[in-house]
Amino acid sequence: MSEYKASLSLLADASKLDPTSIRLLYFKGSAQFKVGDLAGAEASLKSAISGPKPYQDARLMLVNVFMKQRRYSDALSQLNAYLQANPQSPQRPAIEQMEAKIRSLP
Repeated sequence: MSEYKASLSLLADASKLDPTSIRLLYFKGSAQFKVGDLAGAEASLKSAISGPKPYQDARLMLVNVFMKQRRYSDALSQLNAYLQANPQSPQRPAIEQMEAKIRSLP
């Protein structure tokens, strides 16, 4: 966990150089998720997908945030958006399996 905290410090410094970097926002959101900062992770990951060229892998990490919070419809929404943007993704079978699992949850 301390590696992720150290990463967050480095990412904060890097964001001063390029605060609009979607990859940086993705990495920051991923590290925030790993240290349990779900609100921060959600904000960073949403920023990574909100621009004209969304960083699609951020959607998959955002699914992890939503699953941890039991926000299943939000998770499904991000999975669907990912598949729409990446219809030929090699991850498609796993994502479709995850969608089916989420739909079966109470």
